[in-house]
Amino acid sequence: PPPLLYQEPANDFVAEFLGESNLFEATIVARHDEGWVAETARKLRLFLESREGLAVGQLVRITLRPENIVVGDGTGLSCTHAGVVEDRIYIGGSTKFSVRLTDCDETLTFVRLNRTGLPEIRRGDRVTVGWHAGDARVVLPAGVAGDRSWR
Repeated sequence: PPPLLYQEPANDFVAEFLGESNLFEATIVARHDEGWVAETARKLRLFLESREGLAVGQLVRITLRPENIVVGDGTGLSCTHAGVVEDRIYIGGSTKFSVRLTDCDETLTFVRLNRTGLPEIRRGDRVTVGWHAGDARVVLPAGVAGDRSWR
């Protein structure tokens, strides 16, 4: 079904084809109580839910949908990072933002609905962005067959 294809894409091609996605190459660097820690070459740390078939030292691709990233103080979120808004694009009922994270050299895209009462976010604003570990999905590279038991 389309919602499952969108939320749990089989590979990075599907993740990009079925909508926008933040896509990262990372290495699994640690296991923790509730899952795994992956780190990109630019030092972005991503927490992942526990999955079979992952191991420390393994290279993975991770997709994170822009609508799953929230702005705020990070309360209740698995991953939070401070950043600076580099760009914003009004797209009707929502606005798309590009944020350069300050604790690593990565840029994230997130989308926020345009609702009355929300504080305006402008270029140059310092923000905290975050997401739940379950929103960061490990995907296979396009064209690679493999065991998906870890999904």
